Amino acid sequence: AGAKNRFQSEKNDLLALVKSCLEKNGVCKIENLDKDNSHLINIDIPMLEQNQPNPFNQITKILYYLPDISINSKIIIYDVFGNTIKSFDNLAKGNGSIEFDRNGISSSSLFYKLVVDGIDIKSLKMILE
Repeated sequence: AGAKNRFQSEKNDLLALVKSCLEKNGVCKIENLDKDNSHLINIDIPMLEQNQPNPFNQITKILYYLPDISINSKIIIYDVFGNTIKSFDNLAKGNGSIEFDRNGISSSSLFYKLVVDGIDIKSLKMILE
């Protein structure tokens, strides 16, 4: 029972560390995984931020982060029905940004998502004025 409780406690500690890392942008280094400082873990995860400005009139900027190990990445902008409005393919690795120009789109809101190596990482809503 003691080993099981210790394992559960360590698992909970690790999950809390990973969660705090996910709430930050870019690369997070988690130190002191064990009490004797013998481990260092890098968690390098793709990130997508809320477009700025939001709401926007004509042009908005979307910031993202892609790890070096990413192979195929894109940001897809789509309407409420899931129809693709625009796709930004082959994004640069590291910290990056794209600009989206609404060019005659009359919808009041659109959505966008970051897709890395076939996995939907995160979706967010943008509001058009």
